[in-house]
Amino acid sequence: MTSSKQLGEEIEEYLLLKRDTTQSIYRSAFRNFLEYYETQHGRGKGFTHLLYRVFDELQKPRRQQRRVAEIEVVQFVDFLKQKGKSGNSIRTYFAAVQSFLKTKGAPFSAKLIGNLPPAVEKKENHKHQWRIEELKEFIQKLPTYRDKSIALAIFQKSLRYGSSSSH
Repeated sequence: MTSSKQLGEEIEEYLLLKRDTTQSIYRSAFRNFLEYYETQHGRGKGFTHLLYRVFDELQKPRRQQRRVAEIEVVQFVDFLKQKGKSGNSIRTYFAAVQSFLKTKGAPFSAKLIGNLPPAVEKKENHKHQWRIEELKEFIQKLPTYRDKSIALAIFQKSLRYGSSSSH
């Protein structure tokens, strides 16, 4: 397993720009990417090696240039699928690598990555649709005027949010 020090100076510097929770998730993404990348290009080859390859391609005549970053990311996604990673994890790891490459100024087009699993739709929140009669009954059952006023304030606040989002 790759330790955080082995991720490389560029990755560690990049991670300093992220929140703690993002750092944790991105570290996992970068460890997985290094595991993939080293199997393809040799032990000790990492993000600096990838960036050199990407920027070396830009020195070639345009028609001879290869989309090194996109090719590596497509193969990385396949690697993650073979490891049995979930679609959400794959998309998150992809986002981490993409963000790093863009931060470094590497040309990268996500449109060229055709093997990403589809985004998982969020499950529907089954909110109860209050009828006015139910609300009245609920408010009447509250023991104090304080409780009643708090409940009414919360209900009014939710009405305001609900009506503004439907426009």
